[in-house]
Amino acid sequence: MLESTALGAAGLAGLATGVWKSADEFVAARHYDEFKPGVFPDAAWRQWQRALRATLAWARDASETNCRKGGIFPCPPQTTK
Repeated sequence: MLESTALGAAGLAGLATGVWKSADEFVAARHYDEFKPGVFPDAAWRQWQRALRATLAWARDASETNCRKGGIFPCPPQTTK
């Protein structure tokens, strides 16, 4: 079974914004590759780990620089020395 939640959301968004004129046009434009879990080659594994580190660093930076009371990123606690 293929995961289709994101595909359906993308289709509805595209229909709502005029990317596709009809559901049939959207279905005709679909192209995808099925993911089959397996062993990652070393290079792909290292790239995935690098991407994960970059994402976590970005999230930490965003939470520290864009914090606000009651916002999406709560402010880190203030430490006193």
